[in-house]
Amino acid sequence: MPSIRLSWCRPRPAAAGAPRVEIEHLKGNYQFDGHAHQLALRDVRWAKGRYSLDATVAAQAPMALQAMLQGRLPVQVPGGRAESVQAEAAISVSGTLAGLQAELTAQADVRTLASAMPAAQAPYAHAQIVLHPWQRQAVQQAAVRLQAIDLAAFWPQAPATSLHGSLQAGPDTPQDVWAIQAELRNDRPGPWDLSRLPVARLHAQVRWDGTHWRIPEARATLGVAPRAGEVLLQGQYTPGSGALQGRIGLNQLPPEALHQALVASPALSETS
Repeated sequence: MPSIRLSWCRPRPAAAGAPRVEIEHLKGNYQFDGHAHQLALRDVRWAKGRYSLDATVAAQAPMALQAMLQGRLPVQVPGGRAESVQAEAAISVSGTLAGLQAELTAQADVRTLASAMPAAQAPYAHAQIVLHPWQRQAVQQAAVRLQAIDLAAFWPQAPATSLHGSLQAGPDTPQDVWAIQAELRNDRPGPWDLSRLPVARLHAQVRWDGTHWRIPEARATLGVAPRAGEVLLQGQYTPGSGALQGRIGLNQLPPEALHQALVASPALSETS
C-alpha cells in the first residue's frame, strides 16, 4: 500500500507586489490501496482559520469522490464591535469525476459557536452547488444564503465585509434559460484603499439563452447616506461574435466611496 507523509513547510516569500498566500503547519498523509486514493490533512492554517481535510477518490470510473473540509476561524461580531467569535466551517463534495456525465454536489456551511449571540446577528452562510465539471456550462445550479459574512476571514486579500442576502443560479423553466439572481447587502461598505468593499447593496439579474448573456437589470448602491449613489447597468454580450452592447448610468456616485484620494471630487451623474 503506497503512502506518502506530508509535513509542514513555510512558503517562500512572495515577489514584490504579488499577493502573499501562506499555508502553514500542514500535516497529512496520502495513500493508495489499489482501489482508491486517500488524502488526509490536519492542522492546516490558512488565513485566520485552522482546517482539516479528508478526501477519497476511486481509481476506476466513474471515479466516485467523497471529500470533507472542516475548520474553525474567528469572525467579526456584527454592529461594529471589536471582538470576534469562533465559527465552524464545513465543506463537503460528493459525486463522480469520470466522463461527460460526471456530476459533483458541493455544500458549504458556516455557523458561529457563540450561543449567546442573537440568531439574527450571528454570522451564517449556506451554499449548495451542483457541478458538471467537464461540460461547457459547469455550474448547473447554485443557491447561497449569507448573514453577516466577512470575506476577509476566509481570504487574506479579500475586503472586510458584512454580507447579507442570497444568490441563486440555474435553469429558469419553462423557458429553459440559465439565470442568476443576486440580492445582497453589505453593512460595512468602504473604499478599496481601506480594504473595504464600496458596494452597500446589489440587485442583479443575469440570463443566458445559449447564445447571449443578458443583464436585464443590475443596480448597485455605493457609499453611505447622505453621500451614497448608484450604478445602473443593462446590456448584452454574445460570446460567439464578441459583440458587446449596453448602458451604464451613474446617479450621484460619490468618488470617495471608491477611494479616499477622490474625496474632493464632485459626485458623478451620467448615462452612457
